[in-house]
Amino acid sequence: MKNSLTAVLSVILSMSFIACGDDGRTVATDKAVAKKDVKVTTAAAKPTDEAKAGDVKTPTDSAKTPAGTEADVKIPTAPEAPATNDTAATSPTAPTTTKPVFDPAAVAILDRLEAAGEKYTTLQSNVVMNARSPLTGDDTTRTGSVAYQKGDTKNPSKFRITFQTLQQDDDPKMKEKIDYIFDGEFLTEDNYKLKTRTQYQLAAKGKKVEPLKIGQGPFPMPFGQKKTDMLKFFIPITRKTTSKDPKNTDYIKLIPNAKNKEAMNFIRLEMWIDKKTNLPVKIVTKSKNRDIRTVTFAKTKTTAKIDPKLFDVKKPSGFKLHIEKLK
Repeated sequence: MKNSLTAVLSVILSMSFIACGDDGRTVATDKAVAKKDVKVTTAAAKPTDEAKAGDVKTPTDSAKTPAGTEADVKIPTAPEAPATNDTAATSPTAPTTTKPVFDPAAVAILDRLEAAGEKYTTLQSNVVMNARSPLTGDDTTRTGSVAYQKGDTKNPSKFRITFQTLQQDDDPKMKEKIDYIFDGEFLTEDNYKLKTRTQYQLAAKGKKVEPLKIGQGPFPMPFGQKKTDMLKFFIPITRKTTSKDPKNTDYIKLIPNAKNKEAMNFIRLEMWIDKKTNLPVKIVTKSKNRDIRTVTFAKTKTTAKIDPKLFDVKKPSGFKLHIEKLK
């Protein structure tokens, strides 16, 4: 899949929780994650970006790290109970296991995101996406809208992202329409400038796929994920909001854990969650190549019905069609 397409979808829909390959289909799965119990405790001190060894440790924006890397994040662990005499006698060399401990305040935000995903069956919002490269100085902003229809036991989730404008660096904003539509089987990209339609088959015909679920598809949403799934992949961190943060929001940062950081295409993801709707209003990711992507959502509607025809768009007249089917 084209890098631009992967970037757009991974930023808007999930900031790419799971890294995609060039074809956009190679994702990490739960099978690749070691099964561990998750422990949340209020006895542990809240991890901060300045935490010492033994606590959750994350770099601040000003921390100096080698290009393309982020300082390692260490997960604090709860001490194991001492072995009994029987255990010691029968398993003197048995390895001990530890359970990761997470900040309860950050976990509570994940609970709210999960609840929001259960509550809302449709979403419509205006969206602004900015991509900035500190290495090249490039700065690109697109504006448009996003619509999401939650699936059920028989039907997959569907979404549509339509960008209407483009602004590069200090150049004037111009009209440049690009459509991204997932109908349950194909992910379709309509490029109105190039007059091309490219369709990527993500599901076999008649088979249900959830491209927005972590571990099952390349475009998981930043809400509605199960807390337990999120804690398998990430270390959640929160802090008090400041006057610089969006109003009436809570802040959470997600750092890929040691077992999964190689499968991620970002080194940190930050979200500002609306206190009323429990939906993200701003998402910022920093990629492994140091690019910064910022997405903001506005005028979000959670109760409006969506016309099914929104996800069933005929090929525009004069567009060249290219289809990439599942192998």
